[in-house]
Amino acid sequence: MRKEEFLKGLNKRLYGLKKTDKEDILNYYQELIEDKVENENITEEEVINSLGSLDDIAKRVNPNFEVSEQITNPVVKVVYAIILFGIVIGTISLFASIVGLAVATIFLLVSGLSAIVTEFYSALIWLGAGLILLGILVIAVPASIKLVKFIKDSINYLMVWLNKKLG
Repeated sequence: MRKEEFLKGLNKRLYGLKKTDKEDILNYYQELIEDKVENENITEEEVINSLGSLDDIAKRVNPNFEVSEQITNPVVKVVYAIILFGIVIGTISLFASIVGLAVATIFLLVSGLSAIVTEFYSALIWLGAGLILLGILVIAVPASIKLVKFIKDSINYLMVWLNKKLG
């Protein structure tokens, strides 16, 4: 790939950035390529190959970049949409489970506090169960967020790979 083609491809992946930020990134990579060609006496193609894929660069410099934007095959787009729909439904179910767990935690803690005067030992059991659920929530919420992000990123990579294989 030549410098112009590289910069054009990178420019497409810099959507959502301010014009000045976009120009700074493109100028940086243009100067980097030119400097390495001049100082290290290697070709543009060798420099560009050493930088990694455009998608990897875009992920590093553009927080708005989604690999899914690079899918062009219509069959892969349909498969991707179906899988994303499943992920959305799964995420909603996971969120509903976490909300249910939070409601149960609140119920147990409030019940335990309200019964502490009349039924001390029962109240301790309620409070203990509520604290256990609270601990589970503290672990489950961030783990769930990371899991959903991991699944989404894995699906993106799979779809881009499938798109490349199918042309």
